[in-house]
Amino acid sequence: MVRGVAMAEIRVLIVDDSADDAELIARRLIRSGLDIRTDRVCTAPDLLATLDAAPWDIVLSDHVMPGFSSTDVLRILAERRPDLACVIVSGRIGEEAVADAFRLGAAAYCPKDRLDPLGEIVRRALRDAADRRARLAAEAALRISEERYALAAAGANDGLWDWDLTAGVVYYSLRWKRMLGYEAYELGDLPSEWYTRVHPDDAQPMLDELALHLIGGGPHFEHEHRMRHRDGSWRWMLARGMAIRDSDGGPTRMAGSMTDITERKEAEARLAHGALHDALTSLPNRALFMERLATALGRLTDRPGAVVAVLFIDLDRFKIINDSLGHAAGDEFLVHVGEILEAHLRPGDTVGRIGGDEFAMLLDDLHDVDEASLVANRILVEIQKPHRVAAREVFTSASIGIAVSAEAGRRPEHLLRDADTAMYRAKALGKSRCMVFSVTMHDDAVALLMLESDLRHAIAEEEFRVYYQPVVSLDTGRIVGFEALVRWLHPTRGLLSPAAFVPFAEETGLVVPIGRQILASVCRQLRVWQDMYPAGLGPWTSVNFSGRQFGQLELDEQIGDELERAGVDAIALQAEITETVLIQNYAAAREVLARLRKRRIRVKLDDFGTGYSSLSYLHRFKVDGLKIDQNFVGRLGNDEDSTKIVAAIITLARALALDVVAEGVETSDQARLLREMGCAFAQGYLFSPAVEPDKATELLLKPAQ
Repeated sequence: MVRGVAMAEIRVLIVDDSADDAELIARRLIRSGLDIRTDRVCTAPDLLATLDAAPWDIVLSDHVMPGFSSTDVLRILAERRPDLACVIVSGRIGEEAVADAFRLGAAAYCPKDRLDPLGEIVRRALRDAADRRARLAAEAALRISEERYALAAAGANDGLWDWDLTAGVVYYSLRWKRMLGYEAYELGDLPSEWYTRVHPDDAQPMLDELALHLIGGGPHFEHEHRMRHRDGSWRWMLARGMAIRDSDGGPTRMAGSMTDITERKEAEARLAHGALHDALTSLPNRALFMERLATALGRLTDRPGAVVAVLFIDLDRFKIINDSLGHAAGDEFLVHVGEILEAHLRPGDTVGRIGGDEFAMLLDDLHDVDEASLVANRILVEIQKPHRVAAREVFTSASIGIAVSAEAGRRPEHLLRDADTAMYRAKALGKSRCMVFSVTMHDDAVALLMLESDLRHAIAEEEFRVYYQPVVSLDTGRIVGFEALVRWLHPTRGLLSPAAFVPFAEETGLVVPIGRQILASVCRQLRVWQDMYPAGLGPWTSVNFSGRQFGQLELDEQIGDELERAGVDAIALQAEITETVLIQNYAAAREVLARLRKRRIRVKLDDFGTGYSSLSYLHRFKVDGLKIDQNFVGRLGNDEDSTKIVAAIITLARALALDVVAEGVETSDQARLLREMGCAFAQGYLFSPAVEPDKATELLLKPAQ
């Protein structure tokens, strides 16, 4: 996706004579997170036919193919589809060939042996192409406006003037005078009636143009300038004229017309403003912001010791305002935020809306990063104040990333990217704060990009493994069930624990397909154990579900499908969720719990006792059991408060007829205390760590301890 806007499916046309290379390119784009649809051609006729057959978004072309080259591709696109971006994806082709490709309109070049940045290159090319299309559309609209004006002006009664250069007097027609708000008798016949009413910024350029024509510098005089109307306003005028000369070529007379072009100039200004400003907030858009940032960076050459700072500002919880109060209220709030940011600008600074609820601020000519941090913290304070939106008082905050540069050669997009990266770090640390970019942040961002790529590959290759930790009856010592725990068998890093990838998978949404694979694997293993215990006395297995998974209303259908596919009774599967999952989406969680109950799937509340609202949620949500957090269990007998908490949880659960499982049991003393308190089940290293399926089966067959 493009930061703050999700990209729809991208239609990619690959021009390459190698099907393998085309497949490699497509896989690289998919791993970079792009949703693509591709087709491949390798000849000019096929390219021409395919261009007309579908609405393509971008072309990726090899450089040299049999009887065909990227030069041919670029020329065809220039003639048939100049709006399409074309990226050269080829082997090493040399600087001269790359330069030729750029001259012919290529958007970028990516070597085939270094495809890692291809996704970002495609994103940038698509953004540039969209900007170019918007600019062309604006220019076309401007041309239409000018043509309409020309037709109207041709039939209008323009003001006429006739200047006797020898006598120094000018005849001004009645229309000429009335365009400025005067009647015939109110203006004289001196040249000063004209040029003294010209705007001070336009007067000298107009006189220079007039003088140039009089000395023979051009066949016609033509100039656009502002003139003061009688009512005090400024009107744009177009003056045209031509000198009449004597036999020696000297000017003796000059005549022409004056046309009021105020409406046209205002239309041009509106078009120019619309092309470079956000339609909602009227702030500079991304294109204008980047232009001003490039200018500020370029000026650093002449300002030793100065730095340029970019603040990337993202509103926290803006989606809640949009969803609860409506998009109109959300738009109203964005306009309000833009006004807050503008109030913190110094002369020469710029604030722009980059997209969605993301803003960027350019602070020019600073001494150090502390000045930028000071501005950022002031903004945080202002945004945290209560705001009136749609007759309601709302509260929010912002996360701000700061990047600074003292290098004149720094690319503006890199500085904005660094500020964006720092903003994401601020969000990760709890939001409502600002962070200054550091090189380690970029390294972390690259590492996360690699992790996402590896995770997508792992999902495709089914690299995830399920380990099973036994749950034991404290009365009999027999294994009654298991908790399924995911591990990632990484091809180069070995077996990875959930902590190494699950939080990121949850953030990106990849936890959903991973969870579906784990569920299928657990159901297949349950079938094995079900066959070992035909009387229905086999062990149950609990599976952990994240907030992302529990947010799917069709989760019960997914579980039901996997149980049916494996031929397993629903009573053998249990779902484990945390209080946080319930809190994140109250309504959806209640609905999903109700659906699971209809399918006889039991639900346990994991890590009970750690949430601030544990007791209140027990009576709101129908669950079947609790798991006592291992932090309490680990201090049993050594910490009086922890012991009392565990005893209270067990008493509460028994009163509500809920199963209780104690997690993290490591010593026989802990097991004894739990048994004495009335806890029925436990799991932990005292009994067994999480083991592979075959080892779990061996443990099942062993006599009770």
